[in-house]
Amino acid sequence: MKKLIILILTAVLFCVSPAIATDYYVASNGSDGNPGTLAEPWETLQYAVDSISGGDTVYLRGGVYTEGAGAFLMSDVNGTAQNYTTITNYQDEEPILEACFEVTGWSLYSDSIYVASWDAGTQLASGGDGYTVKSSGFVNVDKTFDTDNWLEPFEELVDIEAGGWHYDQGNNLLYVWLQDSSNPSGHNIYSVGDTWWSMLPIALNRVSYLRVENITVRLAQFAITNSNSPTTHDVIFDNMKIYGVRAGFVPEWPAINMTLQNSEIYNTQGPGVQCNADYNTIQNNKIYDISALQLDWPYGKAWGGCSVTVLGSYNTITKNEIYDGKSDGINLEAWGINGPGQETGHDNVVEYNYIYRTGADAATGISSIGADYTIIRNNIIYNYATGISTQIGGLAEGMGTYPDQRITKYNKIYNNTIVSCDTAGIALTESGYLENVEVKNNIVYESGYNIYISHTDLMNDITIDYNLYKLTPTTGNFRSGDGSNHFSLASWQVELDGYSTPAGDDHSIEGDPIFKDIGNLDFSLDSNSPAINAGLDLGASYNLALNPNSTWPSSVTTLDQDDYGTWEIGAYVYVLAGPVGGPGTIAGGGTGTITGGGTGTIEGTEP
Repeated sequence: MKKLIILILTAVLFCVSPAIATDYYVASNGSDGNPGTLAEPWETLQYAVDSISGGDTVYLRGGVYTEGAGAFLMSDVNGTAQNYTTITNYQDEEPILEACFEVTGWSLYSDSIYVASWDAGTQLASGGDGYTVKSSGFVNVDKTFDTDNWLEPFEELVDIEAGGWHYDQGNNLLYVWLQDSSNPSGHNIYSVGDTWWSMLPIALNRVSYLRVENITVRLAQFAITNSNSPTTHDVIFDNMKIYGVRAGFVPEWPAINMTLQNSEIYNTQGPGVQCNADYNTIQNNKIYDISALQLDWPYGKAWGGCSVTVLGSYNTITKNEIYDGKSDGINLEAWGINGPGQETGHDNVVEYNYIYRTGADAATGISSIGADYTIIRNNIIYNYATGISTQIGGLAEGMGTYPDQRITKYNKIYNNTIVSCDTAGIALTESGYLENVEVKNNIVYESGYNIYISHTDLMNDITIDYNLYKLTPTTGNFRSGDGSNHFSLASWQVELDGYSTPAGDDHSIEGDPIFKDIGNLDFSLDSNSPAINAGLDLGASYNLALNPNSTWPSSVTTLDQDDYGTWEIGAYVYVLAGPVGGPGTIAGGGTGTITGGGTGTIEGTEP
């Protein structure tokens, strides 16, 4: 009997034992006929993801993977929360994925225009089908990414100019005129087309619990995306480098819990991040030189190259460094619906981001367009046309209308620091209704209008208070809905009393916020700043503010304002350094002792 019980228990344990995860290897000089070991690696990622099981690890050796080998669609591979499937680099090598094709066989057509036979199918389109001239596919020279080597499309061959291309789809002919008028045979010419799944380096379909890390992606349509699969979830992209693509990270509805972190996205033709799904996180990334060519996209801002665009809901955009983009830094939009009761673009959080230097005249650091229940807090915005705007506006022509989205509701704009924005620091604008919008604890410094409001008659329960403004004597510092300019805070407060409840900026103050080192773009507070202890306690949900020792994007930390006495205005907590184990100065007077190892900071109230 004992022997029988032992045999039964052994059988049960054997049945429930988890599968043993396996390591596999891919190298550009491998073969898909190999067993996928380190000594005999596979050649293509597609073969690898078709062969592995959930929980396995694929190590990608250094080198360039292109022309099909650099693109893969992963389907039905599911790890677990305790055992993720992983695709990563091998040791310190750099694998580079490309989804492009080289075009050869050039001959002179006329003057400086050369032609090659190239069966691109639907990969290249110079115009038509509702797209603008510059919307579908692109051509690159020598895998270099300055402006001269991104050739621009022309709808008609007769219109082509230096630095341009035209594709004759009927005859499968590609025409190019290089910027220096040279023969393309002396270069490497690459076509990146618009055929979705064949031109996407990383595409996911019904995948869960996956990590992809330490990989470079370039020369592709979308670097990372997923199909409209209801079960793609819990996917982490870590330490990725993405450049020279049409768009970077594009999670699509209804995928959830996708994360992009500690990554670098730059030199794109369109958006760096286009988040069309829910419950995703974009954190600790460096995103810059986005929409470098200022393509004339057909769908307005969403495809016009914002550094980050969010069309989904319940997403968090946090601790990113965003700069030198050619459009909005972070753009949140209510795009429409994904299904019955599935309205998009609400309950998103934008926090602790550093957004600066735009190359566009009308760009906004953070814009909320029809996006309800948006929280915009503790961000730093420098040198944009407008710092933060919340508004309602229509979609581009041909893209339909908002389903009952004519009201923008419950936006909270808290504790942001906005510097040198030429048009306005904070704008409440456009047609439609704004309802229950709160603007509190913000610093607006040397911007056009500190607050810009239009359509006052379409607003309800707009609360603006406890802000700090740096006024200028020669320009209107505030603009009200009736078009009048207000030069003084007192005049502005009288204006607001007519329609802003429960307070009309009555507790806001004017003056220089006295940043610690504005010359070096350090917008933390100096000890003499009037913003210290001048903010409103907004409750436990909003009590974490930026540590002045934060550096973007790798080391952004927060401190609890409740631990430092009264709240500050602006993005930072103010702290004073003191010696370890010795007396320290407490803001407001008195003394205290810092305990523990390392350096410490303390703040308090008057004894």
